[in-house]
Amino acid sequence: MLKWGQERLIDEPDVPKLQYLQSIISETLRLYPAGPLLLPRMSSSDCIVGGYDVPADTIILVNAWAIHRDPKLWEDPTSFKPERFENYVDGGDQDQGHKCFEWEKVEEKENVDMTEGNGITMPKAEPLVAMCKARPVMDIVLHQNV
Repeated sequence: MLKWGQERLIDEPDVPKLQYLQSIISETLRLYPAGPLLLPRMSSSDCIVGGYDVPADTIILVNAWAIHRDPKLWEDPTSFKPERFENYVDGGDQDQGHKCFEWEKVEEKENVDMTEGNGITMPKAEPLVAMCKARPVMDIVLHQNV
C-alpha cells in the first residue's frame, strides 16, 4: 500500500503510481490536445489513408482533434471520462489516485465553460479559475520550513 495523503506530500516518483491521475491526463489530452493538427508528415510511398489514395511525397495533415472526438472510435466522445483509460495505464493504487487533489471553482457557475476560443493551441474562450485546497499535511511542511 502506498503511503501518502495526510502523512506526506506526493513527490515526482509517485506520479507514475497514480493511475487515475494518469487517466485524467490522457482524457484531457484526448479532448483538448495541445494543437488540433499534428505536425505535417510526408508519405514515403503510395498508401491509403482513411480510404483515400495518397501518392508518395504528399504532405499529410492529421486532425487529432477530429480523431479524438470521432463517435466511431470513442463511446460518448465529447464527455470527459478518465475511466476509459483505466485499463491502459500502468500504475499503483487506483483508489489513492482518486483522493490526491481537492479543487474548487472560484466562480459559482454550475458547469465549467469548455467553449474553445480562437488560436492554433485551442485556448478556452473563458479561462478556468480554480483554487486548490491545501491538505492538512501542508501545515506541517510549512511550519518545518519557517
